[in-house]
Amino acid sequence: MKEAKKKADAGRWMRMVVLAALVMVALIMWRSLGKQEHTQPSAPTATPMPAAQKNEREKRENAFEKNTAALQALLESGAADQATQEMAAQKLAMLIEEHHNEIGLENALREAGYEDTVVIVQNKAVTVMLAEELLNEENSTRILTLCVAHCGVGAENVRIMGKK
Repeated sequence: MKEAKKKADAGRWMRMVVLAALVMVALIMWRSLGKQEHTQPSAPTATPMPAAQKNEREKRENAFEKNTAALQALLESGAADQATQEMAAQKLAMLIEEHHNEIGLENALREAGYEDTVVIVQNKAVTVMLAEELLNEENSTRILTLCVAHCGVGAENVRIMGKK
């Protein structure tokens, strides 16, 4: 009986280690992809990104890096019990999924002609910030449609805001 429990515990730990390794690989790939995108020349845009959007994007990226680093440190430390580690692994996976949705939706919006948007996805809710002059009914409808299709959230969970 004890040996079966030991095997079950060992299997859980192995799954956690594999999950942590996969998350680390995903983060490394995401960071290296981001660095490649920044080093490649991009097509010129009509206007530079407004400071408000740039600041919001930086806040989002800093929060993501801080949260993922804290969760990763908790997973790697081995100090937490198994239930806490499982919750941390689930939260880490959710943060990574939300971040991929943010970046993917920003790219989709850029391709649709909305250059300076910032997307924040949290707890199955999407916030889109765009230049105030673009905030009208037609653009809101198009953006809402993209958000629902891309992130799989209900229209009631999408907020579109104008920023100066």
